[in-house]
Amino acid sequence: MTDLIPNYPKNYFGNIVNYVSVEISGICDGKPISSVSKNETLTSEQKSILNTADFGTELTLKIKFSYKDSANDVYGTGGRIKELTPLAIAVMPDIEAQYPGGNHIITAYLKDHVIKQISDTGALKKIMDAIIDFTIDEEGKVVGAKIVRSSRDSKIDELLLEATNNMPKWIPAQNANGVKVKQTFSFPTRRNAGC
Repeated sequence: MTDLIPNYPKNYFGNIVNYVSVEISGICDGKPISSVSKNETLTSEQKSILNTADFGTELTLKIKFSYKDSANDVYGTGGRIKELTPLAIAVMPDIEAQYPGGNHIITAYLKDHVIKQISDTGALKKIMDAIIDFTIDEEGKVVGAKIVRSSRDSKIDELLLEATNNMPKWIPAQNANGVKVKQTFSFPTRRNAGC
């Protein structure tokens, strides 16, 4: 498990006696999947989830362990059981998809295709409130764009969706073997620590 997050959770709970369970869940090939191990060593099924999880999706890691309560000097099964708050880790490709020309070009594109099309003085705040998820496929095309949080203005939502769907091709993401893979994004971009 330390391959996923070095020294976690041992650096935070130094008196771990043993792991009760480690659950990994996520989305693989568009379908939810989950697997539980009875210790900190990942099962082959859990490793498969890590290897096949859709890029850009989040995996959830649930860890339950027993630990020594240093105040009471209690160990093992007679000790305390701790279940950590589920931890989300984003699955990222080795080379992320890139918009040709970089972030400043995509910003200019969105300014031309969305912001300049709206006369409302509060439009920018409304635009920043909206979240659109989309996937860059193996050919660099935008697919599956959808509004996951509305700007609360139907015209702005429509412009954002249209601009996203009509973006020029991206440079697709690649895995460790150099194979082009899908990657999911959000606007405004929400970044999480990846694995």
